[in-house]
Amino acid sequence: MPIPESDSRLRPMAVMGERGPLIGFYRPPDAGLDAQGDVLVVPAFGEEMNRCRSMVAMQAQALAAVGVGTLVLDPHGTGDSSGEFDEGDWDAWRSDLWQGVDWLRRHGNGCRALWGVRLGALMAAEMAAEDRGIDRLLLWMPVVAGKAYWTQFLRIRIAAEMADANGVKSTEELRQRSAKGQAVEASGYLVGPLLAQRLDTLGMPDGGLLSGKTVAWFEVAANAEAAMPRASAKLVEDWRSKGACHRRAGAWPAVLAVPGARRAPQLIAACSAALRSWPPQAKAESAALVAAPDAALDLAALRELPVAFRCGDAEMAGIVHRGAPGARLGVVIVVAGGPQYRAGAHRQFVSLARLLAANGYPVLRFDLRGMGDSTGQHLGYHQSRPDIRSAIDELMRREPSLQQVALFGECESASGILFYASQDERVRQIAWPTSVRTTEVRLKSILGALLPRPPARVNSGSGFSGQVQAW
Repeated sequence: MPIPESDSRLRPMAVMGERGPLIGFYRPPDAGLDAQGDVLVVPAFGEEMNRCRSMVAMQAQALAAVGVGTLVLDPHGTGDSSGEFDEGDWDAWRSDLWQGVDWLRRHGNGCRALWGVRLGALMAAEMAAEDRGIDRLLLWMPVVAGKAYWTQFLRIRIAAEMADANGVKSTEELRQRSAKGQAVEASGYLVGPLLAQRLDTLGMPDGGLLSGKTVAWFEVAANAEAAMPRASAKLVEDWRSKGACHRRAGAWPAVLAVPGARRAPQLIAACSAALRSWPPQAKAESAALVAAPDAALDLAALRELPVAFRCGDAEMAGIVHRGAPGARLGVVIVVAGGPQYRAGAHRQFVSLARLLAANGYPVLRFDLRGMGDSTGQHLGYHQSRPDIRSAIDELMRREPSLQQVALFGECESASGILFYASQDERVRQIAWPTSVRTTEVRLKSILGALLPRPPARVNSGSGFSGQVQAW
């Protein structure tokens, strides 16, 4: 029986950036509400974006309930969008996000508001200072000085190599590598030399450039009475004195902290209240950003297709990587729990999916319920069967030539796959890692598990008699 089209309100979208397609998900205001305007998310940097993605999605759902739409658009080389992270460039990323503003002004409910998270808050403030059409800022845990922020990332690299006699011993050594045109690995991401050098120069704009704009600034604090960091407090006072900022204090858990994903419902409620207090954004009030033709892309023409589908009452977000025409075997990547979403830590699932698709295998990577951009409650790997079935259904609907699927997972998602595999005759292969290796070795090993050289055929004792590969 054909699987019906999704009735999810989560709307996949794509626009053409300067260097390739940019993928996003738009959550419109809830049905029946008067639209109060839309907000564009200016995302956090590197793994911080991974850790807070679920919080961003929860906030977007809360804003939809008060009539505000939200667009999460990944700049080039980040998240789901085209390119690699080491191609990252500050000005190019900002240009990509302007495409998101333009899309909201053409296809949404106008865009006069930006929502910046961590380093993205600094970029959002820069963009607001440049465009009179942006007069509202929502800032989460803003980075006020790029150099101090980048130094923290470099220190993670130094700490990781502390026991290595030949390891890096100082942040200055890494900065010298960037100055010589070398990419630098920091916190699991390869950062190109131009971006690394630019981070050292970044700072928040002067409050005079934000005069007349409404800013809601939210800091993480141990309690509601805790003082703001000194640099932040000084900047807020400058902005306030020039008519640009009012502080909203509160006690929020560290939503970007390791090891687990942290939820902060009080922060979400406070942000929703802040936006409710802003005057409605009339679409007609926002002039078109540029006179250039609309950059929106036809999703059906993309090789990496954003999709939204349902699992019961939940809305699920995913990306289909198209493989060879007529492919019979597809792959579903099941993300592990914790502070992750479908891109995977350090974008490893993006790299894996692209490698598999280049070798002919269609792939779907998706967010389980209550993770990433998907709605609903995350119930743990032992109750992920409905999620996996819905994902397989979606991949087979998008790629009707498929006859079988392979499931890939790691950590607790591998356990979820083992619980599920015996219940679905379409599943013929399952694979998971047994050790930590370099990304290149891991990807080649995973690919080898799915290429013609067959893994061992086993009977797991639970009814699954397909192929199991561990490496």
